[in-house]
Amino acid sequence: MSIFLTSTIDNSSTVLIIWGICIGVILGFVFNFLSRAITGPFVRALLAKDAIGQDKAVTLKDAGFLSKRLLKLALRDGSSLRNTVAVVGGHLPNITANGKTAIDYEKALFYIPEDKKEKAGSAFGESEKWYILILFIALAIACAYGMSKVMPLLVDALF
Repeated sequence: MSIFLTSTIDNSSTVLIIWGICIGVILGFVFNFLSRAITGPFVRALLAKDAIGQDKAVTLKDAGFLSKRLLKLALRDGSSLRNTVAVVGGHLPNITANGKTAIDYEKALFYIPEDKKEKAGSAFGESEKWYILILFIALAIACAYGMSKVMPLLVDALF
């Protein structure tokens, strides 16, 4: 017996599922965009100051980002930004609860390793454009609205 014959999904359930997926996609776009809006200017500043290699590392103050709390959160050990940006010095002797070392952000020096310069330039080289995010959100809402009108017809045809 087919699963379609025993299914009890009705039109309203299908519409709710589609809206949930659309909201999840929109939240994913927003989170990704905000993440890049926080980390992008810092990586671009390191590239502009030619902080390529450990011998040319700069402090957050020299890069103009000492007071940015969200950037400090993005620079913690194990974060995706730390795959692009390296730190030298400034490690505090205490260990955090998860076993990673804490960083003194006023003394630490940050740089982009030579082998990751191209990756940093391509991922963060251009300034962020807010209108792209607005366009994606509008497109996602339009698709969700269209699907909410089409899905009941498809469900009726299948069941």
